[in-house]
Parts: sequence; structure tokens; C-alpha cells
Amino acid sequence: MKKTIALALAMALCLWALTAPAEETEIPEEIRQEIEAAQAEADAQQAAEAAPSPAGEWYTEISGLAVTLTLKEDGTYLYDIPALPGEPEKGTWEWSDGYVRLDGEDDTLFSFGGDRLACQPLGLFLTREPAETYAPAEPDPEVPPEEYSGYWRSAYIGLNGAAMESYGLDDTEIYIEGTTAALGGSIFGDAIAGFTFENGGLHYTGEGMSIRLEYQRDGLLRLTAEGGDAPLVLYLYPDYPETAADREAAAEMTKLKELMIRCYRYALGREGAKEEIVYWVERVVKDGKTVAEVVHEIFSSVEYQNRKPGNEETVKALYLIFFDREADEGGLDAWAGMLNNGETLEKVIEGFSESEEFKALMGKTE
Repeated sequence: MKKTIALALAMALCLWALTAPAEETEIPEEIRQEIEAAQAEADAQQAAEAAPSPAGEWYTEISGLAVTLTLKEDGTYLYDIPALPGEPEKGTWEWSDGYVRLDGEDDTLFSFGGDRLACQPLGLFLTREPAETYAPAEPDPEVPPEEYSGYWRSAYIGLNGAAMESYGLDDTEIYIEGTTAALGGSIFGDAIAGFTFENGGLHYTGEGMSIRLEYQRDGLLRLTAEGGDAPLVLYLYPDYPETAADREAAAEMTKLKELMIRCYRYALGREGAKEEIVYWVERVVKDGKTVAEVVHEIFSSVEYQNRKPGNEETVKALYLIFFDREADEGGLDAWAGMLNNGETLEKVIEGFSESEEFKALMGKTE
């Protein structure tokens, strides 16, 4: 339309020049301004038609999940995060003055730079190339169980076959030694679980939950927990302590947790709550108490004394707590005899804690 107007004005100018007297060759200012304005509009329209269109596929990722924005030629769009349930979001879009606006809303105003769309209010930056996201690898059933040992920290949460970054959402940590795993974080709390190695992975079943650990071909560890409303899938990466001292401290923490779990189980006849286990472990780690001192405190508690244990029952419990085994006949007679002859329980507990068998169990042999 603008080109048509400019052409008409140009023809009018030519006609005026042909019919005007020879001595009047200067173009009137009013006609000159109209011609220049029409030409400028025609040039602007031509430039806009030649500029690249934002229509087409645009890609980005949000917390590791692939995102696609499709701007269709007919003025409609699709906004899709395939890993999330439900249909893609639909609406209309318009383009003017270098900006793309979705549904006429200012908070979905994207600046268009040819190869990039940027929406500052939403923190979205899209390009024409699909975003790189983590694709979980297949489990490797040939990895031996000893390769599972070490420290692991969550990196991704499984979501409908995709993987979403877990930073800020999950703080799961696992320390695996042999077939025993210490699980920590907001999901599992502080728990100790004994696993079995079968079918190319570590398995645990108990307390209304089953957990499977699988070593993937990309070096990450896949954790699948079932027992709630829906399975939980985590992908964990190796998180190696910086020094040997760090590794020893973490291993000691695991051993202490196991010890306190046994203490509640065999001395008090019940499972200790997470807060109770953590409390006693911290008495040793942070307050400087010895293992013998905290165990003696538990045995001196009203809860234990209300069970009215005899000396043999007490010694049997100490064997299970300190040695993680049943008492042998000779040992049972010897320790129970000491109590029967007036030795204090405090000294007997101290004797168990200083034994070579207990030191070996705690990994403290010289």
C-alpha cells in the first residue's frame, strides 16, 4: 500500500513537471515532504519484509528439562516441556518493533535478535538449536559390587524418563561400604540400610520401602525407591572427600550410627528414632564423649532399668551392640561373672569398648 502511494505521488510530480511553465522548475515544499515521507515508509516496509521472521522452533532448558516454543506462521504458538504431564500450552503471538509478545502480555515479551529470543521477566533465553540436557544412561550389570563403595550425591531427579537438576530440591547423600549404605538428606533422613547384590545391582527391602541402586554406564548411580505414591528416581554422582581424614571421619560416622542403632535395638528393645540416633552420635563426635560413656548412659536410663534386666541379659546385649554377634558361652560366663562379683556395669562396658574385636569392627585396629 505504501509503495502504491509513493508511486502515485511520483507520477503526480512528473505530470506537474510536464505541465508547469518552463521557468517554474522548483518543486513545491509541501509536495516534496509528502514524497519523502511516502518513500521512507515504503523503505521501512521493505526492510521489515526482508528481515528474518521469529516464526519456527525455539529451544531452551529449565532445571535440566528440555523446553520447546513453537511460533506458527498463523499467529498461534505451542509451549511444551515434554517431561511434564499434560498438553502443551497454547496461545497467540504477535511481532512488532523487534519484540515477540505472547497472548498480548507484557510479562511474556521477548526481544528478538535473529538467532535468539530473550524474555528478561521470565529469565528465558531461547535459541534455534535444541538445548543439551542430561539423558540417563543404561545400567551396567557387569559392574562388581565393590565399585559401588564410596560417597555419592544427588545430581538429578528422574521425571517421566527425563532428568531434572536436583540442586536446591534434593540433598540426598549416600555413603556405601560393601553392602551397607548410610543414606542422608531430607528424603531419607539419617538411615542405615543393609543391601544385597543381585541382578546387577544393590537391593534393599524393608520398612514399607524398597530401594535399588544401579551403576550406570556413564558413571552415575541410579537410585530407585518404591513404597510411596510414585517411584522416586535419583541420579547420583561420585562425591569424593578431599582428604583421607575426611574419608575416615565419614566412615567413623557410619560406624557410630550403626552402633547406636544396635544399642536401641538390643538394650531398649526398640528401634531408635532418627533424632535419638543423631543425638548420641553427636555426643561422641561433637561433645567428645567416648562410646563407652554414651552406651553407659543408655544402660543407666530409666527406660532400660524398667526392663529389669539380669546380668546375663545385659552381657548378651553388650555382645550384640559392641561385637554385632551373639555371645559365646565362655565370654558370657566371664563377663556375667564379673558383674555377679560386684564389678560395675561402667567398667564392663569400658572393657567391651577397649577390646580388639570392637576396635576391628570400628576399623580402628593399628
